[in-house]
Amino acid sequence: MTKLDASGCTALSSLSCYRNQLTSLDVSGCTKLTDLDCSTNPLTSLDVSSCAELTALRCNNNPLTALDVTKNGKLEMLYCIGNQLTSLDVTQNEVLWGLDCSNNALTALDLSQNTELQNLDCSGQSVRLEVERNPDETWSADLAALVAGWKEHFETITVSPEEVWDQQTDTVAWSKGTVQPVVAYDYDTEFTDYFYNPPVPVKMAVKITLVPLGVGTGADVTGATVKNIAGVISGTEITVKLPAGSPLPTAGDIAVTLSPYATMTNPATADGGHTWTFTVTSEDEQTVKKYTLYIVYGVTVESGEDDHGTVTASPNPARMGDTVTLTVTPDPGYMLTGWEVVLGDVTVREDNTFVMPSGAVILRPIFAPIPATPPQTGDNSHAGLWLALALVSLGGLCAAAYAV
Repeated sequence: MTKLDASGCTALSSLSCYRNQLTSLDVSGCTKLTDLDCSTNPLTSLDVSSCAELTALRCNNNPLTALDVTKNGKLEMLYCIGNQLTSLDVTQNEVLWGLDCSNNALTALDLSQNTELQNLDCSGQSVRLEVERNPDETWSADLAALVAGWKEHFETITVSPEEVWDQQTDTVAWSKGTVQPVVAYDYDTEFTDYFYNPPVPVKMAVKITLVPLGVGTGADVTGATVKNIAGVISGTEITVKLPAGSPLPTAGDIAVTLSPYATMTNPATADGGHTWTFTVTSEDEQTVKKYTLYIVYGVTVESGEDDHGTVTASPNPARMGDTVTLTVTPDPGYMLTGWEVVLGDVTVREDNTFVMPSGAVILRPIFAPIPATPPQTGDNSHAGLWLALALVSLGGLCAAAYAV
């Protein structure tokens, strides 16, 4: 199943829907639900706020990033193993006796209100936190600000030899030569497991990967130029508009600017220089993006000697092979009779479209007065005038054809 709607099932007391493909689970209005197991699904959200009678919740192995159980005051057992929870508030679950929140992304855990807690597993927390980069391009992080209760609960801290840990300021700093520093510590939960003899204090092992702000989530290409002409970056697409007559670029014509610690493969082209592709590995040494650089050219519509209308082209600029549409708006009393191609190997079709070539295009529209209404049958009084206008229009078309 990919969806399950149990909303309004007011008599439902137990629901087990584990090992499905659920992306949506609605238990709103299930006021008598006491036991819910929705483990091993691709659920990204779970709302149990209306399940006030809930005593047991199992939602293991889902990609949940948040879980609100503050409205479940009767909750006794909570299993949320293997999610992506960055925080978990169990301060309102005072009768909770069993909690397993291992393999998430927690940095702290407040158990001060869980006086009935008997079983706890909170091992294996792994989280990525973004930190600011200093003006000198070194990075530092105040762990007391990043981790709630840091001063009261950290037991040990491990840093690499290149990093510096200042216990006076709770700051870890590292040089710009180190990518993706990791800080590991054992968080004191202040819970003691009396199952063992002697009793064992439970520590939460946390591994924090500190990533410079913006790294690994967006583009690591900050600029790109072709023949010293700046490109426009949109996501992983880069467009550079070359002027008319420019030869196609070679690898030496392309300059790409990266964020400080990103790396790029050498550009490679597959179509003779119109499109270039390359990949970039982010500063976090994990994110890899494929970028495409397109060469585009402009479409110019010039005014002729008899300029009696307006023309717009779209898209403009355009890539080679794009279909460009010309939208024509003649002045009152005039009509479009043809096109003069000033630059570019193009043929404008009857629907005023053409295929963009490998280079800029310059066009000039030809407008002419709209001929007078032809005489009605049996009325020869204006036949001579009508024939003269027709010949004039035909002469203009011939001249345009000759110019092309």
